[in-house]
Amino acid sequence: MLDRLGLSPSLKEAAVAPEAIVIRSAGSANAISRIPLGTFAGGRYGAPYWCLHRQDLHRALRSAVEAESLITVDFGFRVAGVTEGTGSVGVTDRAGQSVEGRGLIGADGLWSEVRRAVDPERHGPQSTLHSGWTAWRAMVPIGQCPADIERDCVGLWLGAGAHLVHYPIQGGQQLNLVAVLREDFEAEGFDHQGDPAVLEAALRHWPEAVRRLAGQARREWQKWALYERLPNAPWSRGRILLAGDAAHPILPFLAQGAALALEDAWSIAAHAARLDDLPMAWQAVEAGRRARAEAVAKASRRNAWAFHLGGLSGQARNLALSCMGGRRLLSAYDWLYAHDETVTQPLG
Repeated sequence: MLDRLGLSPSLKEAAVAPEAIVIRSAGSANAISRIPLGTFAGGRYGAPYWCLHRQDLHRALRSAVEAESLITVDFGFRVAGVTEGTGSVGVTDRAGQSVEGRGLIGADGLWSEVRRAVDPERHGPQSTLHSGWTAWRAMVPIGQCPADIERDCVGLWLGAGAHLVHYPIQGGQQLNLVAVLREDFEAEGFDHQGDPAVLEAALRHWPEAVRRLAGQARREWQKWALYERLPNAPWSRGRILLAGDAAHPILPFLAQGAALALEDAWSIAAHAARLDDLPMAWQAVEAGRRARAEAVAKASRRNAWAFHLGGLSGQARNLALSCMGGRRLLSAYDWLYAHDETVTQPLG
């Protein structure tokens, strides 16, 4: 999709195409499986598997948007209220500014304020389900990574009650770390300061290489509580449509949140271009996208369960993954990576 939008050249320098996903046991450090990516995945799916810093993706999208004369961007507009008229939608921000248009797409994330207008009885905390998991994130310069940590691959470490993933970003200059723990922590937002001592305690029995890698982040850890949306929550109402995490937040165990949001955007453009009836167009978007979003959410929940098994169950999981082999493991996700929304919903 990014390639069809002409963004590949601007993203290529910042993106990293890892050679493989290496799955390891947090108990022994042994490699359980190696899932091939690189040229193998590129040939299989017709596009490369890229790791990107979200900031680099945003920068490329913003640059493309600013080059389009039909689009105006007003940064810092914090939605405070939404009103729908007969043929229009009005939005007011917290500073009292107002704008009006034919329709409204609320892509304002898990804690969407626009959701209040779509589902008045269930919005904010009332519309979410806390998973019991907390994600921790930090970056470490590649030069500071322990020598026995892969730098050109995605590393996935599976442990009892916790897992950690690391992958190169920003042209291979940084390694992004994400650890997921069971934690009694519920809060809105994505930038809460994480206490390194809590993470150190969770990883205290893990291999030394991982503990040294996590230690390199020092006090840079940020954390956020992981939530899902209540089942069957509506995505649209009249001329208002939700997209991305505002419509279908998922647990991050397939790393597909941003990808689903981009697919939503393409579907929205396709349906809005075809139909003069905007409420009907938004209903068509929801009808066309809901099954895929729910399939990704289900697979993410399944990974949440499998990643954190311990004891005999964890050993059985490791044996099963090893016996399947990397190529067979990747093929199990053909339904995910081979999907092309630009073909399913062609523009024009």
